[in-house]
Amino acid sequence: MSKGKVIPLKETADDKAVRRAAMENSGKRLLEIILGVEGIIEKEQALADEKKACFAAAKSDGYDAKAMRKVIKRRAMDEAAISAMHELDAVVDTYLAALAEAAGGEE
Repeated sequence: MSKGKVIPLKETADDKAVRRAAMENSGKRLLEIILGVEGIIEKEQALADEKKACFAAAKSDGYDAKAMRKVIKRRAMDEAAISAMHELDAVVDTYLAALAEAAGGEE
């Protein structure tokens, strides 16, 4: 293969028209996609504002928002995740009991 000079092909008027139409169509499609994503971002922000208002209302009624978030998270868990959480809690409780016993023995 030779490393000679590359001679570009001559672009005809028809070639230019096809390229221009392709760029125009892809630009329109890209704009549709961008506008769609921006719309989703706006909806997400509106939902976040709604969620914030719900937690503020709950707080004004005397509920603990942190505890509510924990309840919501647990309600969304599947059985396997709940089981794993209970197993971990049991191990943590065992460790805490062992530490309390060790601290009590030092005194």
